[in-house]
Formats: sequence, structure tokens, C-alpha cells
Amino acid sequence: MINRANLPTDASVASESWPSFLRRTLAFAFYGARDAVRNSALAPGLAAALVILAQGVALAEDPDRIFDKRNALGLKDTSLVGGPGGGAFRDMCATGQYLTGFAVRSGSVFDAVIPFCGTFNDRTGLIGAPGVPGDRHGGNGGGLQGPVTCNNDQYVSGVMFGYTTERDAAKYIASISMTCAPIKPGGRSSKVDIRSAAGRIGHGGFSCGDDRAVMGINGRAGIYVDALGLICGQRPIQTVAPQRPAANTQACNTYAAIAAQKSQLNVELACGGAGPRWTTKKSDHYNWCLTQNGNMTVANSEAQARLQYIANCQKSKPPAGHTSGASLTPCPPPRIRYDSGVCGCPQGTTGANCENPVVH
Repeated sequence: MINRANLPTDASVASESWPSFLRRTLAFAFYGARDAVRNSALAPGLAAALVILAQGVALAEDPDRIFDKRNALGLKDTSLVGGPGGGAFRDMCATGQYLTGFAVRSGSVFDAVIPFCGTFNDRTGLIGAPGVPGDRHGGNGGGLQGPVTCNNDQYVSGVMFGYTTERDAAKYIASISMTCAPIKPGGRSSKVDIRSAAGRIGHGGFSCGDDRAVMGINGRAGIYVDALGLICGQRPIQTVAPQRPAANTQACNTYAAIAAQKSQLNVELACGGAGPRWTTKKSDHYNWCLTQNGNMTVANSEAQARLQYIANCQKSKPPAGHTSGASLTPCPPPRIRYDSGVCGCPQGTTGANCENPVVH
């Protein structure tokens, strides 16, 4: 989590440039102070400290680049819901993370709020909920609740904040209601809530909008949580399609060999089988099997149908070149001759030497 309370929170300000000459001016001022100290009676240690501080100013990350990173993510801070008290804070999830939910300390109102962030996996389309806690904003009172989060196949698209009132004006935050939107098309939306004993009296909140997600919170807090708002950015999108199951190449090769053999038998016996199922090209059967993505259930069903068709054909016809009942020469072992007159492997085997078990 990044907590930069000193950075502008209004989205329009976030795009303004912080002139680089300001850093150079600060560095110049510190180096000037260093020289002045060296000529004074102050301890040398103070001079060394000023040197280190000046170097830190000169070498610190350029705030322009900080704003550029925020703009690249399309970040926008909403206004706040709640009362006027407390000190300002801004708490954004780390790069690649999204807000998943909250834990709170509460009694009659929220004493403190703790945002949770989870890392998004663009291969699975899931966020690691509940994720990791951010900074605690508020006091130490009340009992701990949560974390309450969206599911890991959802992102927070908006939040409603309930608050107590004093003289008809908002005072302290007392409830949070999150809208959880699906990451994947066709997924389920839902709402989750976390409340104090006061529940809510008034309420207000924000939706980040289409294709936008909550990536952090801003607000004000003291001994209680006075006001809260959102930091909105681009929603998580599954950019890499799920990996297809690896094709079962060995099983497909066996399937294709048998399919081509039975298809050739279909031609020789003039059984009449036609269409892609009866091509005599082994490669065609092999490529079709690969399209099943390793699921051999469909391929086995296809093989069974082909075998049954050939078996029925063989029962109705004598072997080619013979009349029914004619004596035939023995088949080379371990093959056997079936009633149809065709040499084949014993039930449960196949291959050149009938070594590989299959279902016939």
C-alpha cells in the first residue's frame, strides 16, 4: 500500500507538473546551508546531516514521474463522504493489486478502517482475496471486524458509506457497503456490508463507472473514521486465455491407427460407411482427435461406433475372395481369425503384435 498524504488528491491536480527546478532549488538551499554551518560553531554532525538531506532531495524520485504513473493507470480520486474532522490520508493498492474489501475497528461508529488489497492474476482471471491489509486509519478503540471482501472472481466497482449525523450534518463513518462486479463475462454480481452498532443514518457513495475498479481509498481520520472516498482505476481484465489441456498425442496416435484400419476394412468389405468418420487417412483421424484437447471420451465413443458398424457389416458378408463356410489359412499368431474370416487381434489388444490393450 502507498500512503502519500502530501500528494494532491484531486484528479485534476494529479495531472499538473511539479517543476523540476523546485528540486534543484531545494538542493541548492540545503547545500548553501551546509556551507554556512561549516563556517559556524555548530557541530560537524549537523553539517553532515544537511549534506545527506540535500542529496536525498536531489536523488529522490521525481514527483513528475509519480504523477505520470498515476495517470498511466487512469487513476481518479472521488470526493469524500462523511464529516469534516480528522487528518487526511490516501492509501492505494500496490501495482497489480485491487481493493478486495475492508476490516474495521468499531463500536457505535468506525474507530478505524483497514483496506485490503489482492493481486490480480490475468491468466486465471482471479484476485487473491482477501489479500493483504494496508495501513490502519483511525484510532485504537472498538472491536475488530473482518476482513469482509468480495469473492476472488469479482472486483469492487463501487462503495456506499453510511455515517452518523450531528445537528443534521455528517459526523463519523458507521457502515460500508461494497458492490462486487464479475471479472469474467457472465459472472455473478453481489453486495457485501460491514457495519458498526450504529448502522447508518445518512449515506453516500460512489461507483467507479464502467470498466473501472476501486484501487484504494482516501479520507480523513482521527480517533474515529471521519470521512472516506475512493481511488478508481482500470478494472482487472483477463488478458490471457486459459491454457487448453494438453492433447493426448499417444492415445490419439493409437486411436488414429485403429480408425484408419477400420476405415480401410469398410472399403474392402463395401460396408458403405461414408463421411469424415470413414476416411482412410490416419492423419485425418489423428488431427480430429487432437481437437478434443486430451479428452478421450468423445474419441472412444467414436471408435466404438465405428467398430460396431464394421462388426455388423462383417456378420452380413463373407470375407472377400471366399464363400461363406470356406476353409481359410490360419492367421499369424498372436492374431486370430474371427467368424467373419478376418484376421485380428484378440479382444482387448491391438497393434502390430497385439500388445496394446484397447476396448473393442
